[in-house]
Amino acid sequence: MRYFLLCALFLSMTVALTAQSKVIDNFIEKYRGIESVTHVNLSGNLLNFIIENSDEDGETNFMSRLDALRVITFEDASAVNADDVSALKQGIQANDYEELVRVRDGKELVQIYLSENKDKVIEELIILVQEPEEFTLVSLTGALRYEDLQKLDLDDDADEALENLPDRGQPRP
Repeated sequence: MRYFLLCALFLSMTVALTAQSKVIDNFIEKYRGIESVTHVNLSGNLLNFIIENSDEDGETNFMSRLDALRVITFEDASAVNADDVSALKQGIQANDYEELVRVRDGKELVQIYLSENKDKVIEELIILVQEPEEFTLVSLTGALRYEDLQKLDLDDDADEALENLPDRGQPRP
């Protein structure tokens, strides 16, 4: 019986994580083959190789906590359907991602969402950058900490917001 309960618990956690990533997967799958789109997907051995060779100090760094890094950039914002972007955002919010940061600077909008487990470990971080000429989606999955987010180098306003986040041991904002 105990084995059955553990299997059921593991399966439910796997299904929940898969449902969360499915929104991002579907969006990327729809657009990754378009000529004006740049798509990068790093995971597995290639990501491990990059991590091992980028850590000069021998310390465990932010990259070592990543399982996957996915980026899709539309160099021409008109290549992405506005309804699809809206559906993407709705899907992110419907799957219990928390909007961590929203920064609007003129016509540029940066939104950062995260999904965390019950232990407050960030399992996925999604960054959306909308500009008049370009749209970018970045998805980082792994076991990230709030102090990792403070080290990210982003747009000035988003960077400042992330730098002021409390670490995992402090209350969340």
